[in-house]
Amino acid sequence: MGSIDGSVDRPALAKDLEVAYGPMLGTGAKYADLIPAIMRTAKKHRMRLPRDFVLISKQMLYFDRYAKVLAPELNIFRDPRVVTALATDVMAARMLTPAA
Repeated sequence: MGSIDGSVDRPALAKDLEVAYGPMLGTGAKYADLIPAIMRTAKKHRMRLPRDFVLISKQMLYFDRYAKVLAPELNIFRDPRVVTALATDVMAARMLTPAA
């Protein structure tokens, strides 16, 4: 996301992100549990989380909370429609953002 100063140990970052995001593919995980894990990973690797990422995370937290009320067994991160829509939006936003 262009928020890392200096070099980063990519294998270690990938492993830490796998640990942080891994529970989201399970059935009982809550999106709220993901945010502290991302923050710890960012701090550990001296990353600055972009404002847009934080805002999207906040909106996903709200969405997850309301989705659980309507469909308690729904895991939005395992629903291919949600993942595809989110990925499409992120890619479109990246195309609009000038290169740093």
